[in-house]
Amino acid sequence: MILDFSVGGFLSFKPKQTVYFTPYKGARIGGTKYEENFHTNIDRRPMKSLLLFGDNASGKTNWFYALLRMKDIIKNGLGDIDLDLFNKHSDEMCFGISLIDDSDNIFEYDVSLNKEGHICSEVLVKNNITIFEFRENNLNIYEESKNVEEIKVLEKLFSKPSSNTLLLKLKDVLETSIDSFFTSVDNIKIDSESLLNREMKWVPVESFTEKTKNEMERLKDDVLSILQSLDSTIIDFKFIEKIIDDKDGHGFDMILIRGNGDQFDLNSESLGIKKITNLLPKMLQIYKGQSIFIDELDSSIGTKALIKLFNSFINSRNNCSGQIIVSTHNLSLLDLDMFHDSQIYFVNKNSNLSTIIHSLSEFDLRSEKKGIDELYMKGSFEVDE
Repeated sequence: MILDFSVGGFLSFKPKQTVYFTPYKGARIGGTKYEENFHTNIDRRPMKSLLLFGDNASGKTNWFYALLRMKDIIKNGLGDIDLDLFNKHSDEMCFGISLIDDSDNIFEYDVSLNKEGHICSEVLVKNNITIFEFRENNLNIYEESKNVEEIKVLEKLFSKPSSNTLLLKLKDVLETSIDSFFTSVDNIKIDSESLLNREMKWVPVESFTEKTKNEMERLKDDVLSILQSLDSTIIDFKFIEKIIDDKDGHGFDMILIRGNGDQFDLNSESLGIKKITNLLPKMLQIYKGQSIFIDELDSSIGTKALIKLFNSFINSRNNCSGQIIVSTHNLSLLDLDMFHDSQIYFVNKNSNLSTIIHSLSEFDLRSEKKGIDELYMKGSFEVDE
């Protein structure tokens, strides 16, 4: 699971911004109405859900892009440098992430790069112990179990300008096991809707693979619960096998069954049903400990359905190891009866047109008599810094 994510110098992000997926230090969670919103049995109590609020063009989608870019750097290295991804007023781009694996190991990884395509700095930490550090073209490896002479050779070999991450160069020679770090990165899934034309009246629904079909049938009660949060007349579903083409073989179309017995192909359903059905295979992965990021979950999905989705599925005791992080415009979710203040973040641009992100927990609301939604509409959470 993800514990925090930082980005700076990327698209609309100039100064480094950090989002924490854990409650602030000293926050009382256990025994409160928020207990089911957090994995309280796991170190640092990671959230099951987090909401990003912000106006159009505030930088919310850029934040999802930033996480995608960092994932790519961790898995594949720097690759080709796209100068258009740098903030117009930044010569360096930086990312940072903290993750907790299935064995409660906590990894922290930070990397920065410049427009020349070189690493400026890079650090990997496991359980508060630095594994390696690269700064000013100097590499230091901290592994007591590794042969000292071998460490010196590696440090000398890689203490020079680097056009690829030290993480990829060293991962096969480090004594410290970091395989679970890469697995944890793989468990972060990002769904961005930015390329979807929101004016489209027709949204295609892809056929499901046999593996996905079997998973949805295994979790039938959960699938029905999610579908019924949008349309209470849905009482069942089934799959019909179809031939996709000669190369790909077979796939499965989903058929929804309503209370009067009528059956409906998904392509005849509403945008909301289509959207949630396309997302269902990903969302169900929270039961496998994945962190699912969804840009604008609420588009085409009504308020009542969203609330049911969070209360009955995401922030429920059945979710023992997963997370769902979303951007949203739905002000009905600005509700401290549903969410802890550390689960709500606001995204805005300052006077320099840089994206700034702040948690609701950073604001003093004790003297305010208005609702959070009213304060948000007044711009009370927009910070110029």
